[in-house]
Amino acid sequence: MIAQIKKWLKKIIFDRGWVIFVNLKSTSPSFDFKNFKALLPPRDRFWADPFIISKEGKHYIFLEEFMWSTNKGHLSCIVLDSQGKIVQLKIILDQPYHLSYPFLFEEDNVLYMIPESSANKTIDLYECVHFPFEWKFKQTLMNNIDAVDTTIYFHEKKYWLFTAERNDPTKQVYDNLTIYYSDQLLDGNWISHPKNPVVSDIKSARPAGKIFEWDGKLCRPSQIGVPFYGYGLALNQITELNENSFSENNFMTIKPDWRKGLGSVHTFNFSNQATITDGVLKRRRRF
Repeated sequence: MIAQIKKWLKKIIFDRGWVIFVNLKSTSPSFDFKNFKALLPPRDRFWADPFIISKEGKHYIFLEEFMWSTNKGHLSCIVLDSQGKIVQLKIILDQPYHLSYPFLFEEDNVLYMIPESSANKTIDLYECVHFPFEWKFKQTLMNNIDAVDTTIYFHEKKYWLFTAERNDPTKQVYDNLTIYYSDQLLDGNWISHPKNPVVSDIKSARPAGKIFEWDGKLCRPSQIGVPFYGYGLALNQITELNENSFSENNFMTIKPDWRKGLGSVHTFNFSNQATITDGVLKRRRRF
């Protein structure tokens, strides 16, 4: 009886939601998470899936902003000054359907974004026309596809599109990593990799940030989806990537054990000046 009362009181006193953690003093990927600063959203929303660009003394965080009132996410940009203070927050993309995971990449001095739009059954490309807030639709890369967390990497003169698809369409579990490749980004013919799905594992399939080179490794962050969605992160070294084969090995696991009240962590990205992640944090309610 006492245990039940304590559990009930905790639910009343505390709530949980996705927040952002950032280290503004890292010129390369930082895993010293105890020194990350928390950016807490207002109570009517959560922030997740962060990507970051640092330039001219400011940091621009592109993320999913999920509103509890509408039960739907849009994409927003948070601007931090050099001290990490939020100086601006603005919606950059909103649709009738849910949006998240604003994957960013640059091509020929043009900044592109591929948001997760699985609710629309598309993989869409947007172009930045006035940094950081103004974006325009460029083209649909793929139609009629139920895919999440699309991540593109240019390698050996080809564009490699990594995305997560569902093994069982009746379940909300994206446990298959699939790859498509093309010689061109725009108006490309995206060819399905012959080994698709290249990974079928809820512990490592789903992308969790940009693919990057670090310490002599080609690294792919992925989500650990057990014991529950968004539990932790895996860093995988891609050892083979071509038109015929794909292989990777896990070399690091990041669990939500580096801060009191943290229950999940499921995105990892960095810029030339900062490293960023997200997590579900237990916060005391305000009465």
